[in-house]
Amino acid sequence: MFPPPGREAIVAAGYGAANAENRRVLGKGLSRQAWALCPRTRDVDDVLPAELGLRSRYRASHPEVGLAGLDGWSPPAHGKRAAAGEAQRLAILSHHLPGAAPWSAAACERLPSSEVEPHDLLDAMALAATARAALASG
Repeated sequence: MFPPPGREAIVAAGYGAANAENRRVLGKGLSRQAWALCPRTRDVDDVLPAELGLRSRYRASHPEVGLAGLDGWSPPAHGKRAAAGEAQRLAILSHHLPGAAPWSAAACERLPSSEVEPHDLLDAMALAATARAALASG
């Protein structure tokens, strides 16, 4: 997990400038992983003010926060890369996404782990389950 960039960093022209702005505003540097997400963050930042109807429907989420919310706000007891952590996450997801276990197994068989690791698939499923729960709650 990494901290998100500050608003000033997402509009910077390059990584060096973004890193400097983040240090200036937030007191900490910006990871390259966070910088890689800045273009998509700018896209969302550009659309939401212009589309008033989207603002009330927009949700931001993080897989670990979503999983905790789906599990009564109890954070997972094991790390997501550990076998026990993957099993725990899949058990939580199976309560909210019918077919989660067979879909995950099939995806893991078809996709090379050099491109997509099992915990990445579970993170995506956690975000899908979080979105589904948000839509269901209105």
